[in-house]
Amino acid sequence: MLGLNTFSIIMFVGITTFVLKVSKLETIKQNKIIRILSLLLLIVNAPKLLRSPMDIPVEFSTVTYFIAPLILLLNIKKIEIWAIYSSLMAGFFYYLTMITVGGNVYSHYSPINIYISLFSHGTLLFMGLLKLKTTMYNEKEYYKLIIGNLLILSWAIYIRPKITSPGRIFIYEIIDANLVNSLPSQYSWLFIPVYYLLISYLVCKTSKWIFKLNKFSNINYKAKSIQSIPLNTSYNLEHI
Repeated sequence: MLGLNTFSIIMFVGITTFVLKVSKLETIKQNKIIRILSLLLLIVNAPKLLRSPMDIPVEFSTVTYFIAPLILLLNIKKIEIWAIYSSLMAGFFYYLTMITVGGNVYSHYSPINIYISLFSHGTLLFMGLLKLKTTMYNEKEYYKLIIGNLLILSWAIYIRPKITSPGRIFIYEIIDANLVNSLPSQYSWLFIPVYYLLISYLVCKTSKWIFKLNKFSNINYKAKSIQSIPLNTSYNLEHI
């Protein structure tokens, strides 16, 4: 299903281009666009949950569908960094998967589900990139990302007995170390601890990379402004 991979590339390029254009608008217009997209994200995904209450959000991205837009709509600044981080992680890795192996992984999904998923992850990616480009975040907020990830992990473990979906659930594949368990059993005792240490390391690294990306994108956008601003709080560059 090569067309799906190609369409995902076009969508990704379109999203990043739209971010560049919107980042040049006034802050009030940027925030209005984010609020509209957040509301649309909830409207698109809420009916599925209402129709099938047992179809509980458990994947990192599906939880983000609801939590991130609520944080942005309610303007909860104290945990906004987690909304941005989770949006970027969900959106970027989804599109990376779609571009590389999307035809194989998602070809059995119905077209409507694919389009909804492309829109939802694209919206998350757009909002995350835009906020990262126009707002500076304090690196001391790093611990909030770790806590947020631990809460999603705890939620997935807690709710697991109630999950009835017969499809693949990637977070459980990660928790169960399916990749390692596919290896010869005599080596599992060695690879299982290494696997979990590697996963923990990658989660911690991505939580730090978000702040480096924040600095990099803002330095490219408004280099002179950033040189004179202490990084001790979260603020919008349009107010500088």
